[in-house]
Amino acid sequence: MSFRRLAVAILAAGSGSRFGEDKLAKTLGEFFVLEHVAKTIAKIDAPLKFCIVRDDQSVHAAMLARYAIQPIVNAAPDLGMSSSILLAVEAAEKAQSDGLLIALGDMPLVPAAHYAELIRKAEHAPLACSLVGKRRMPPALFPWQLFGELKRLSGDQGARELLYRYGDEICAPLAPEHCLDIDTQEDLLAAQKSLASGTK
Repeated sequence: MSFRRLAVAILAAGSGSRFGEDKLAKTLGEFFVLEHVAKTIAKIDAPLKFCIVRDDQSVHAAMLARYAIQPIVNAAPDLGMSSSILLAVEAAEKAQSDGLLIALGDMPLVPAAHYAELIRKAEHAPLACSLVGKRRMPPALFPWQLFGELKRLSGDQGARELLYRYGDEICAPLAPEHCLDIDTQEDLLAAQKSLASGTK
């Protein structure tokens, strides 16, 4: 299928407990961690782009507005990633979107070309997800037919079961240096080094 009303969601409501502070507001090169993701998402041709945030992350509102990304507050982020996915699906359904591309706010090095490849994959497969080694993971794109299943997720499991339901046709390889997620101070340092070496 061809996506004419694609919705793109950045999930950014995690607690960041392992990092010890708002990791998404930490500087990575010239921009905050979350702004790297927002800048990349802004390049995607999609009519609806939003970011699921915690209610104490108003610091990101102005930045998101610069990239025409709407913040949506998750009032219950402690319920896990599924609570953010639910909000994303509900926003996509309200806009009558035909697909939902989910990106993670703490993965700043994913290139625009990878998101484009996910969209191409999903046009000819049941869904599309990233493949790092043998591990399937977000970013991932789900067509509207799977919205119901996404809404039934619970806890912090994410959509893992869905990502392993289908064959290799849904997988878009992602280089290990691009899949780094910022969970600790050490991760941020590694991302700084990757960015300095021209990874993205």
